[in-house]
Amino acid sequence: MRALLLLTTTLLVAAASAFLGVQLASRRPQPQPEIAPADPLPEPAFSRTPVGGGAQGKGGTGPELVESAPPGLQPRWAELNAMAIRALDAGELERAVALFEQCVNGVADEPVFRRNLAEALARRALHRRERENPCPRCLEDLGRAVELAPAREDLARLLERWRAEAELERGFWREGSQHFDLAYDGDRSEILHGSHRLLEELEAGYTDMAEMFGVLPVERGTGRVRVVLYRREGFDALTGLGEWAGGAFDGTVRIPIEDLAREEGAVRTVLRHELAHAFILASGGPGVPGWLNEGLAQWLETGREQALEQARATLSGAEPFPLEDLQGSLSRWEDAALVSRAYAQSLLLVAHLVEQYGERVPFALVAGCKAGRPPERTFHDLTRLALGEALGELAPRR
Repeated sequence: MRALLLLTTTLLVAAASAFLGVQLASRRPQPQPEIAPADPLPEPAFSRTPVGGGAQGKGGTGPELVESAPPGLQPRWAELNAMAIRALDAGELERAVALFEQCVNGVADEPVFRRNLAEALARRALHRRERENPCPRCLEDLGRAVELAPAREDLARLLERWRAEAELERGFWREGSQHFDLAYDGDRSEILHGSHRLLEELEAGYTDMAEMFGVLPVERGTGRVRVVLYRREGFDALTGLGEWAGGAFDGTVRIPIEDLAREEGAVRTVLRHELAHAFILASGGPGVPGWLNEGLAQWLETGREQALEQARATLSGAEPFPLEDLQGSLSRWEDAALVSRAYAQSLLLVAHLVEQYGERVPFALVAGCKAGRPPERTFHDLTRLALGEALGELAPRR
């Protein structure tokens, strides 16, 4: 059984998702005889992911609301605060930070101004980190945000994770290609000598998926996709996942590798799955439901026919989950056997849509999410059929 096929669940890292709601983390489990449930990442899932939590399943709450100035302050500070809020809403992060800074400098003991500046600094840190990693300035911004808003536990968790990541990756070797930044321990000669093959595999996958999804995330300005290779011990410490996890996506593709020569075939499969999550996030945003996100990522892996056969075996004799149970991040499920069934069912749901209605349908459902249209509405617009009825026994109603 392909146990927990790519639990690349867009683990919404709660911290980052608190502002961006980006689907962050995804996990890709390897077959294990016994799998203990893992704690979620302390930060971003992604979905991926991305950074932020939620994936994808990254179920974040969205940006923290900034506040208007309380009554009783001089009008100039209320107006400056209002100007800063407008700049923040418009994505003008540098201007927003500068204006909130003026408010804090002018009325240092006003908690509203301190909280607003913390939010602006956190958003700037997240924005920079999407394009720059390592990013010392991001740590500085987030550290100050935590000082300004000590009640924001989400920011404190995110800062803790970023610091742990920076320490773990200190001194890592970095090399790049057109669309990817690859980082790993440069003392590991087996990766040093094989990294070019992984970059070639990633570039081939990027070309394939850019055509299938109709998006070019890197060319659109999101920055090159970051891929980091860790020893298993470091991967487990950073992500909080167990031995069963073969990879994670939280805006960064993270893969544990002990022996590249022995594991390269499996690593290539994991890389393609995680890359699919990056494209799903770029094409559909953080609102893509779990079954579509995980099902499509599995369908885009190599070895599809074998995966489908294993998925059918996993569901054989078991009652499929109602579709509404598969909407959120599957990474939040704790029972390993149920997670395995959920992933198998998600793959079969996507395969059914492709077989019955055409290969473009699942991609259209993903794209619809970006525009705020749930898959049920997009599917009805395309086929004039109800999605639940079209999926039939694979997605029973309650």
